[in-house]
Amino acid sequence: MKLKTFIVAATVLLTSANITAAGYQTIVATPYDGDPVKINISDALNTTFDGGDMVFGDAAGAKRIALTNLKSVAFSNEGTTGIENLDASTEEVTVEAGRVVLGNLPVGSHVAVFALDGRTVLSAIAEGSYVIDLDAFEAGVYVINFNNRSLKIAVK
Repeated sequence: MKLKTFIVAATVLLTSANITAAGYQTIVATPYDGDPVKINISDALNTTFDGGDMVFGDAAGAKRIALTNLKSVAFSNEGTTGIENLDASTEEVTVEAGRVVLGNLPVGSHVAVFALDGRTVLSAIAEGSYVIDLDAFEAGVYVINFNNRSLKIAVK
């Protein structure tokens, strides 16, 4: 897996407080082998790297996934309690293989990517699934806006 994917995934995870404000409830880390690991997003969530593992920890405990076994990281509006949020959006965000995939976008969704200096580097109207190819961007920090949600990414 490319270093860029790990850096983007780590940056997305480390900015989970911004994503919580946008309505996401869960991080879903999918290993190449095994079932997806769901982690509730909370103010106390701490994501670290330890000995080749990505470690998600909070007051409830810690979950480890080997970076070499990490297929993708996605954000979901479904909690891990089994109780669905009836007002939650069904939009999904997945970071994998040098790209960000926005899924379940309603018709007419506006997707925009901004550089930190305020430049619009991408603007599109989408529905369903929309892929943002990170290889097309220069190194830097960007903000992805879609349907009143924001996501920060770092491209190295």
